[in-house]
Amino acid sequence: MALFKINDGVVIDFTNDGWAEFKKWLDGTYARLRYTWVDEGLAYAIVAFDDRIYRTFSINKADATEFEATYKNAIYNTDGNPMQTPYEWAATLGLLPGVVVGRASGYVGTSGTGGVAVRATAYSPQGTNAQRSLKSSSANDTAAGTGARTVRVTYLNTSFELKTEDVTLNGTAAVNTVATDIAFLEKMEVLTAGTQGGGNAGTISIYTATAGSGSVWGSIATGDNMTYWAHHYVPTGKTCRLLCMSGSATVVGGSTTFNRSGNPLGTTQPQKGLGTTLVHGVANYNDHEFRIPIALVGPDFVWLVERPLAATASTAYGFFEYIEQ
Repeated sequence: MALFKINDGVVIDFTNDGWAEFKKWLDGTYARLRYTWVDEGLAYAIVAFDDRIYRTFSINKADATEFEATYKNAIYNTDGNPMQTPYEWAATLGLLPGVVVGRASGYVGTSGTGGVAVRATAYSPQGTNAQRSLKSSSANDTAAGTGARTVRVTYLNTSFELKTEDVTLNGTAAVNTVATDIAFLEKMEVLTAGTQGGGNAGTISIYTATAGSGSVWGSIATGDNMTYWAHHYVPTGKTCRLLCMSGSATVVGGSTTFNRSGNPLGTTQPQKGLGTTLVHGVANYNDHEFRIPIALVGPDFVWLVERPLAATASTAYGFFEYIEQ
């Protein structure tokens, strides 16, 4: 075990106890410890660590079939060596096929004590498939302009399939989408801009109909580069697991909660609160991690709601993270 440098702590060598005994510290029989290993040529040197207790083991490669198949390349630490990794980290590293991670963040101006969705701009879901259009309030948001040039629209149709379309802007002239099945918006975000580090020079709006007709049902505020809507649609056939939530405000205290609608096309189910209510102080924040993630089976819709404690002008912020499969 000379390749491991351990400055302090207790080292216990399990080599003489055999692989079957040592792996009980890795597979959860005794414990599910973090571990790493090095290749010593003819053998693997393994160390499992828990605080300042280091359990070491050396196994010849000729006897390491199970280690190589199950443990060697299971999941990796920052050094490129395998270790027991939390589920959300494994998902982020792309080690779990079909599993995606996501974060929704937003802000909203408040001036009353009623509950408001944490969205930087107004959003009115349409609930019907249709072709839509986009345009900006600034002529600089165009294909060769200094502002936003292209925008990605992430949307769902009425079958709650998640899709995207990239739209090249034409300033204050409306540009029609190619898609004809845009019913709900997950988000909009600026993909390219005319100035490195820059953003949309005007408000970028999506209209309910083509050629900029109908009404605005979502927008990116000037300079934001994204919609900043703290909400998420769970597509059909997917299960979303909410991991955490956070809420804060600049001037007044308040509370932040999750709301969910169930199937967004439903007409009889009530909105319901999920999880806990986070109370935050004046110009302060609070956050919460769910030890048992909240599972939502699609189609569903979840968003953050802020309830200020005073009718004073303030800006509330919120975000949540999730894993979806």
